[in-house]
Amino acid sequence: MKNKRSLFAVPYVGWMALFVVAPIVMVVIYAFSSAGGGVTLEHFASMGTYASVFTRSFWLAILATLICLLIGYPAAYFISREGPRFQRIAMMLIMLPMWMNFLLRTYSWMSVLENNGLLNQLFRSIGIIDLYNRIAGNLGQAPVDHFNMIGTSGAVVLGMVYNYLPFMILPIYSVIEKMDGSLLEAARDLVGKYLVRRYGGVTLCARITETEAYVGRTDKACHAYGGRKTARTRTLYAPPGTAYVYLIYGMYCCLNFVTEPEGEPAAVLIRGLSPRYNQDIIAE
Repeated sequence: MKNKRSLFAVPYVGWMALFVVAPIVMVVIYAFSSAGGGVTLEHFASMGTYASVFTRSFWLAILATLICLLIGYPAAYFISREGPRFQRIAMMLIMLPMWMNFLLRTYSWMSVLENNGLLNQLFRSIGIIDLYNRIAGNLGQAPVDHFNMIGTSGAVVLGMVYNYLPFMILPIYSVIEKMDGSLLEAARDLVGKYLVRRYGGVTLCARITETEAYVGRTDKACHAYGGRKTARTRTLYAPPGTAYVYLIYGMYCCLNFVTEPEGEPAAVLIRGLSPRYNQDIIAE
């Protein structure tokens, strides 16, 4: 059955190979080929003259990525915490612009940002440009008829954020949405609680200051990632309320509490403790 279903991917793989992989391979071949058909590196000899262009491109890409992350993560988290109806509407609104051609979406911003575009017309109608000219006149600067926005680095970043923000929101949302709210609630509730244990006739007590909730099936840092079940991770599949200590790197003992139903690898890791008394024994 699985092999039969994989046949549905053949047209997609063929399309990607023809229109994505093949052009990239051709570019690589031409980059290292001379006019006579031999192998050469002369095409890369003048790359140093474009160092400023590469630097600016990488800087704008990094800036756009950070903005997408700052907007995308809170948006994905907020959507995942809402009801199913709100999530469906939000997903539709996020994906709706992606139904339009990428180039058309980018060019549409020209009518918004150009010198006589929608934004400049709005600024004129509400008097922002007149206000700017009055302030500029007092400072001895020339008046302006419009704000120059098109063709600037800010416009480039805006276009990249607009086009790639959905690709930041959707993967984050798909991961957060799978996390049971009760798991996060359990992690929050444990903060401020006390761990008490009798050891060698002495009572040890510490206050929980930091926790981490994780779902083993989707957390790549978890040893149960992808549903992997071994002798070491078997306890993570135990009934909720099970406490266990997991040794990592041969030197760190991590205290965990299972929170999900039996068979579902999810737990809360105790990341920080503040000793209340007998600190010297706890430190040992």
